[in-house]
Amino acid sequence: GEGVASLLSSGPSAGPTMSLVASYEEQYRELIRGINTKLDTLSSLQKQSVSASDERFSKSVAGVRQDLEEAGDVLDKLSLEARTVKGDGKAAVQTRLKQAKIDVGICHETLASLTAKAENPARSGG
Repeated sequence: GEGVASLLSSGPSAGPTMSLVASYEEQYRELIRGINTKLDTLSSLQKQSVSASDERFSKSVAGVRQDLEEAGDVLDKLSLEARTVKGDGKAAVQTRLKQAKIDVGICHETLASLTAKAENPARSGG
């Protein structure tokens, strides 16, 4: 629930598009932070040989999936806004967007491998 004020107070030089881009980027950063935290939790649960059917594990998985979906939505909006950015800022936004999509992909892969290991604990050699 925090961060509402910071979204409203964008710098004086930022155009309306830029502030929208900035707010999407902020939303994305918060989501990816949460995703990484949950993935760390999943990783440590998995190291403790917690099974995929364990409530803590399944709740964390559901949370990550939801956040990843939301992050994907935010990035879709961001990519639409990025097209309208003028001048020097455009390339920078598109570079960050490209990196963000890679990060989300990595999170998807990490989640998949953690859940696979939890579902097949016998095979978790690494």
